[in-house]
Amino acid sequence: MSWLDCTTRPPGYYGGGDGPGGGGDGDGGCIGNGCDDDGACNEQEYFKCDKTIPECQSVGFKSPEQVGVTDGTCQFPDVFNTGSEIWYKDNCPEPCDPIECSFFVCYGDGDPSTPNPCEEVKPYSNDPDMIACGGQNGDYTVCPPGPICTIGTPLGAKTGYKGPEGKDICEQLEDDCNGAPGFGEKCWECPTDDPKKCCEQTCDFVYDAVEDAWYCPTSNPDNGNICYEDSTTCDPECKVECWECEHGADGLFTGNCVPVMVDCNIDSCQMIGMYDTSECLDENGDHACETQPCVECEKFECVGSGCDPLESPLPFEHCVKSSIVYSLNSPTSCGVIDDNCGENGIYTGDGTNTFSTAQAAAEACISCAPGYKCDDGSIDTDPQCESSPEECTPDPGGIPEEGSIWSCTYEDPCWETDDDCYKNDCECASYVICPGCIAEAQGATDISESCYDCQTCHSTGRDEDTDECEYDDGVLLCPDVPGLTCQTAIKGAFSNSECTTKCGPKGNCEDASEACEAICSLDKKCWECSDEDDCECEKTCTRNSLGECPTDCYEDPDVCKDTCMHTCWVCIGPNGPGSTEYSFSTEEDPECRKIKIPCSFECGSAGYYDTKDACEGVCNPTNESFNDNDKAIDLVYKYNYVDSVYERNLSNQKYPQLNTPFTPVNKGSLPDGIFRRNVHASIYATNAMNNASGMLFSDFPYSDITNAHLEQSLDLELVSLLNEVKLATGEPIKRRILGMIRNLIISNRLHTLDVGELKGMLRRVKEQQGKYSETRGAYSLPGTHASEAQALKLAGEKAWDVNPDSYRGSTIEKMRLWKTIATDLDKSIPVRLSDGSLKNLYYSVSDTIPLETSGTMTLSPGDVQQVGSSYIAVSGDYERGRILQLEDLQKVCSLLGEEYSFTMNVKTDETIRLDERYGVSSTRQDFYMLTLEPSSIDDLDRDNPFVAKTKAKYTYQTNGPIRNDWVKYRPWPYMVFYVDADDPIFNYITNDGEVNITSTDFVTDLFEDDPNMMRFIRRLPWTVVLIPSDKSNNVPSHVISTQKAYGERELKFLVNPDPKRSDTWYGPHLREHHSYPGPGVNPSKPDINALYYSVYTDQINAVEKYTNGAPTLPRPTFGMRDVLSTLKDLKDNYILNGRGVNWPQIYETVPRSKMKNLFQEVPDWESFKTKAAFGKISTVDSVNENYPKVRDVRSNNRGIRDTNLNTYYKAGKLPDSEVTPPPGPLE
Repeated sequence: MSWLDCTTRPPGYYGGGDGPGGGGDGDGGCIGNGCDDDGACNEQEYFKCDKTIPECQSVGFKSPEQVGVTDGTCQFPDVFNTGSEIWYKDNCPEPCDPIECSFFVCYGDGDPSTPNPCEEVKPYSNDPDMIACGGQNGDYTVCPPGPICTIGTPLGAKTGYKGPEGKDICEQLEDDCNGAPGFGEKCWECPTDDPKKCCEQTCDFVYDAVEDAWYCPTSNPDNGNICYEDSTTCDPECKVECWECEHGADGLFTGNCVPVMVDCNIDSCQMIGMYDTSECLDENGDHACETQPCVECEKFECVGSGCDPLESPLPFEHCVKSSIVYSLNSPTSCGVIDDNCGENGIYTGDGTNTFSTAQAAAEACISCAPGYKCDDGSIDTDPQCESSPEECTPDPGGIPEEGSIWSCTYEDPCWETDDDCYKNDCECASYVICPGCIAEAQGATDISESCYDCQTCHSTGRDEDTDECEYDDGVLLCPDVPGLTCQTAIKGAFSNSECTTKCGPKGNCEDASEACEAICSLDKKCWECSDEDDCECEKTCTRNSLGECPTDCYEDPDVCKDTCMHTCWVCIGPNGPGSTEYSFSTEEDPECRKIKIPCSFECGSAGYYDTKDACEGVCNPTNESFNDNDKAIDLVYKYNYVDSVYERNLSNQKYPQLNTPFTPVNKGSLPDGIFRRNVHASIYATNAMNNASGMLFSDFPYSDITNAHLEQSLDLELVSLLNEVKLATGEPIKRRILGMIRNLIISNRLHTLDVGELKGMLRRVKEQQGKYSETRGAYSLPGTHASEAQALKLAGEKAWDVNPDSYRGSTIEKMRLWKTIATDLDKSIPVRLSDGSLKNLYYSVSDTIPLETSGTMTLSPGDVQQVGSSYIAVSGDYERGRILQLEDLQKVCSLLGEEYSFTMNVKTDETIRLDERYGVSSTRQDFYMLTLEPSSIDDLDRDNPFVAKTKAKYTYQTNGPIRNDWVKYRPWPYMVFYVDADDPIFNYITNDGEVNITSTDFVTDLFEDDPNMMRFIRRLPWTVVLIPSDKSNNVPSHVISTQKAYGERELKFLVNPDPKRSDTWYGPHLREHHSYPGPGVNPSKPDINALYYSVYTDQINAVEKYTNGAPTLPRPTFGMRDVLSTLKDLKDNYILNGRGVNWPQIYETVPRSKMKNLFQEVPDWESFKTKAAFGKISTVDSVNENYPKVRDVRSNNRGIRDTNLNTYYKAGKLPDSEVTPPPGPLE
């Protein structure tokens, strides 16, 4: 047996455990299975688990006696308990190493408004953080028992949430990850999983950092769906794509199956006569759009129930009518389809109601009713009228064709009608009565069903004295109308011709009974508006004697509902002395009154309120001030709130609010004309804090000015206009203007808004928008297949040629000067090669062609090429070239999910530090002219293949001759943009800033170049004119450029909402001249009608730019300039000792309005703060040396009213003698 197989040693064997020794005994063989014959045992190594480290540690080699073996054997136990420790043979049987403790922490993005996922971290159980969490009685081989723990991360200590469930808990509790408040709030959108369903509440509320507000986004970023605040607004917009067969101009199928958007809440497209797929297959699987021939038949039928030409002859067409119908397989566009029209063109009538020939119709439809003969009878009986068919039924006479005359002739002693009989005192008439109808006329309610059973009343005889017909007067016809009998219904107090029908004395009353049933049956009632003011309709209206629904009653409940009115509350006041009329008002002593408005308008719409309390919240003349309103004070200050991270009111934090109720207070100093008497408390507080230095500051109101709050606070006429005026995209202008007013409130620039000019502009747009139904009509869901088709259709209908030959008069000459981009039309010139063949040389985007030898050829104005003294006509795709007007471009881009806009970026040399130094004292120029550098044109990536995004560089031109030469033969296309005169972006332009403009355009250049298709090209402006102004009709948005980076500002331009101010040949900067006797743009083809243009300096200088006739100087500085100039002052004139500075010390020098507006002025304000913390505000190190590093301060967990709040470190100032003055301004 080999030694390797020995597992047990002989008793008494004890080998050396600590080293090899100098020699050893030989292999003595084995006793049994593993015991040496020398009788000694080797030692066994044991281990213990030290859970306080944790680690599996060796306790050394042990003899059998040391591990409790006393029987003389070598049987070492697997586990030995010393009383204080447990030893394990070979190794610790349990994991004795630190294990992963999975926790989730919130890293966030610094913006508590946006939700972020909590991320998993896996510290080990012996990590100091875990030990600090308590471990398990010093056992660091297990995770802490608690659900949370402070975890060390690369971003500092974070609260960790234990286990898989910790992720959800983390994302609920951590402000920077749960998007609080507002995360999880949902608004309504059309469903994506089943478009046939109506709206679902699945679209997340969005926090708008620019506007400081939560709102339903225009569209869901996950799927592009439009979102709505309520389902009633959303449901009508949910559209399902169905398919139907297209009809041509002739009314017949074209063979195409085309998409159609229909309302939601349908099970299938088939239920509304359409198809679910683009194949338009019928129930047999055949293509339904294939055009079939129209097979027509002539159909004859009676007019009404027939014709009896008794009293006077009648034309044939009064009794019989004919019509053309079509066979079952004919297209529906042919006309009326009738199953009885055969494919052979022969109509098969039923012989009763419809007929195949005029003769058959005449025989059935025209008849002479039996006359009546008066037979006196015996002396003991009443006179009777008896029918005598044998003697009194002649045949009608006439020819069965249109225009023929038919008549009936009777011989004496026959009466022609039963009425003649009545008139001659033969017999009393009978009547069929609807008691329920009479009960309704008497105002009865909860009428018994039995009253709606028609009752036939026959005469009981004649009164002996008056010879009047009498009827039963003992049996009640309806228990709900006391005294209602046959006699009182026909001759007495309840007589009502609408509820009774007369029938003959001996004749059949079946016709009268049918007429009664038409008005009496509950099933045949018409719909009328409920009296409950709930905008619902009830089927309670009685039909008239003709079976028709009377006035204000309707066959269709939906039609009925559109006519219903409901009660709202409105704030009204007298229009003038002695006036009895009332209207919307916020004049002195207004009051809330009830008013009926159509149910199609909700009480929550502008100027109307659901309850009196809601109305009085706006109309209340009590003038409750902010300081007297506890709810308002709590909303604005939230005294009990303590920010555990940042110091409240010292760190410029945003605390977004969600769904805070409208809390009215007196508007105080807010301007009349813009606001009502009562405004939302946060609007008042923001304005007051901006203007009252003694008022305690709070961050909260600046984030609590929503569109809903504004709408309830603004002047009612202004709100009404905002709801009615549409942009060229079809969207209401409201959101754009409300956002502007919010920004003006926060930035304390309300004084720049001239509400009279704003209302005037809105009224002008309202008056004109009816002329632009294709653009300013209904708003369409953008970015869908249907809207894309609508966009292409609109573009095709509204396209304008770029070929001058397509026009007449002076427009021809103007279009010769419309400058297009060479590559958009493949402009080229033919060149004859040495072999005699012709080759086209194409112009580049810069209007040049490089020559093989040296130099370039440059395209001349008017798209001709000058070669020496000659001019060569340039070729291009002019015949197909198309452009759109600005009005239509806005709509088309909107339908394609894009915004038609121009974004101007101006970047200066960072070393001049313009952000810190721009001047505010010099007068602006009357205009700033920018010219395109065509070589810089650059195509950017597109989100939609039909919408080009183009970036190009522009040059600021100040030289008069250069400006005139530029516009002489390239005046169009141009853009004129009015810019708020306070905007510092003008300083960036005049201080050698590089100007780049990014624009959007509708194009078709990424699709197959089909010679039969229109070719839409860009209308990139070759000239951009900027006009400074403070007038609200020029700059209705009053927007100020944003700080994109150090030394760089950006401003986005939209087309003016007033359509009269776009799509005009005559910009304020252009002056027209006739070239004659000069040749015009093409000297080789002189034209006496040719035109050229120059810059009309006098006209543009005369443009009304300022409300007061002149600019207000100095202009205001904005927050970023104040921050940077303060940093520069701290760097130069304060003792920093390498510590940097704290943000609160900077904010102390910046007005509150500018401080809070930094989130608007610097879109990525948090990113700027990070750069400031690292001392890297600029990309240039020498610039960064001018500013100290800046840090935030931690919360001291004190309330905002604590007098010891301001305990942060402040840098001390140098003596005045050592102070360095600030650098001079750069105008």
